[in-house]
Amino acid sequence: PSELLQTGPMTFAFRGMNMPLICFTKNDQGKKVMLIGGTYYEQTSNFWSMFKRVVLIIALIFALSTFILGVVSLIGVIIGKLTWRHLIPRIIPMIGVGLLVWAVLNLLEVQNYTYMLAELNTINMRTIIIFLGTSVFGIASIVSLFFSIRIFNNQKKRCFAYYFLLTSFSLLFIAIILWQNGWIGLRTWAM
Repeated sequence: PSELLQTGPMTFAFRGMNMPLICFTKNDQGKKVMLIGGTYYEQTSNFWSMFKRVVLIIALIFALSTFILGVVSLIGVIIGKLTWRHLIPRIIPMIGVGLLVWAVLNLLEVQNYTYMLAELNTINMRTIIIFLGTSVFGIASIVSLFFSIRIFNNQKKRCFAYYFLLTSFSLLFIAIILWQNGWIGLRTWAM
């Protein structure tokens, strides 16, 4: 625990500091907010906070399951149980998620080795991977949803039709979150 000293109405500083770093106020919509050293936090209910986390975890599980779908579909084509025409809609989500994971791994590598931060300012292989990985994920999410809606009524296996539709909505949900935060088509060289 840290001891806080009040420096003004609803403003606080850590003991021994001259400048207040913590401020409690309300935003334009009237919600209670807290600012700590420039970081913004909104008050929300525990239910809503947990609900958003659970939905995001479920969406991530469905997104990761695209690798299983893709591998099983590739095996199905190899052994002749699935046609090439049916393979394409099934591997598009896997390609999108795989490229997003590759882009994020490149960003994490730069974060781990800070001497690589200068690479993000120029157009090079790493920044192109980040840009293309996040862009293709966004496009693959939309295309996957299009295919899942298109084949939903024609699919003989209803469980697979629902799974494919839920997976597509999960990918789109993740893509919307990433897009809202500026991660779809991330051009690090333009920052």
